[in-house]
Amino acid sequence: MKRFKVSIHKEAGVTGVGIERYRTENGQGVVEFIMSYYLGASSRQDAVRSYIREIQKQLEPGEPALIRIGDPNLYGKDWLSIYPKHIRFSIEHKTRFKTCRALAEDAVRRKSSVMEELEI
Repeated sequence: MKRFKVSIHKEAGVTGVGIERYRTENGQGVVEFIMSYYLGASSRQDAVRSYIREIQKQLEPGEPALIRIGDPNLYGKDWLSIYPKHIRFSIEHKTRFKTCRALAEDAVRRKSSVMEELEI
């Protein structure tokens, strides 16, 4: 199962998304992929749809994934129809998302998207 962390940052009417894909090794998270994704003017729902689309590009059809999010507003009963059934979610404390938050803020400042597959 692939694991991801996601953070969304809205500022001055534009949105940035930070995404990390990681694996657990010896009890520690090892980051394999990062993305700083610029969405421009978009709603929170558009941002959620966008990060799900980006994560699905990294999965085989039907491959399970776990997405950890630091904002309970990104997952609610009214949002259930957006999320694919093979993707599970975990709402975590925001302090565990410093790198994702920085990636999202960077996308807003830069007004462009960047992704990097890390070789570890």
